[in-house]
Amino acid sequence: MVEARERAERNWPRTFAIAILLSLFGLGLMLGYIYLMDYLQTHDVEVESPTVGFLYGMGLIYLVLMAPVIMMGSLLLIMAPIFVLIAWIGDKIKRRKAQTS
Repeated sequence: MVEARERAERNWPRTFAIAILLSLFGLGLMLGYIYLMDYLQTHDVEVESPTVGFLYGMGLIYLVLMAPVIMMGSLLLIMAPIFVLIAWIGDKIKRRKAQTS
């Protein structure tokens, strides 16, 4: 039990580093999506066939409809370090209560 507790204490910095990487990925995803949507809305695309135009239009509609999913997923990834810190603080409190009783 003591060995598992010591291993868990050593793993918190690694977990926090992974959470920061996930946060950066979420931020990149969000900013990339915003940039892509801005680019697609401000630049006119000339298509030669109606099929390509239809597919382009369907792609734009799909991107607009996926905006809430992409943004909420990005926000959850950005908040990953906060969740890890909350879990770490909770673990510290639980450990202190176990030591005092």
